[in-house]
Amino acid sequence: MFDLFRSRAKAVRIMLGGLLLLVALSLVTYLIPGVGTHSGGDGQIVAEFGRDALTLPHVQQVVQQELRGQSIPPSMAAVFVPQIANQLITEYALAYEADRRGFRVSEQDLARAIRRIFPQLFDGDRFAGREQYAAVLAQQNMTIPQFEDTLRKQMLIEALRRIVIESVTVPRSEIEREFHARKDEVKL
Repeated sequence: MFDLFRSRAKAVRIMLGGLLLLVALSLVTYLIPGVGTHSGGDGQIVAEFGRDALTLPHVQQVVQQELRGQSIPPSMAAVFVPQIANQLITEYALAYEADRRGFRVSEQDLARAIRRIFPQLFDGDRFAGREQYAAVLAQQNMTIPQFEDTLRKQMLIEALRRIVIESVTVPRSEIEREFHARKDEVKL
């Protein structure tokens, strides 16, 4: 083996140099965090739902929005952050399930929801403009696509919840039993 290293043949030295370079590069990509991984701005994926993914930067952005303006001590923030992340994962899962079941949000429904949320962007039936819309969202650290995607998810979740709630039936006997359990009193 060591005879190969002592060899004066140019081909052997080039081959060993290439092999050494390959080993060095593989060590660099393996040992240094972030090197050699996909860094297309997506960030680390927290959870995947079909073709949609919840990324760490998005979770961090939502956590910052939730905690902004609230005077929460750092020790309590550690309690709220996992709850916010779990809530986000649940929302994504519900939106995925609604989409999988065929629920859709039309452009008209989305426009009505935007009008309800931001009435200041409308003068009668006239829209104030995309620039003003973007400015209002920028105050909340959001872009138009981010906001509309979030709003679509919320509308899908609401549609799914509405269907589930409307399909629940409680027998009259169960209602009466619960009423009597809570309201009946015995005096001795």
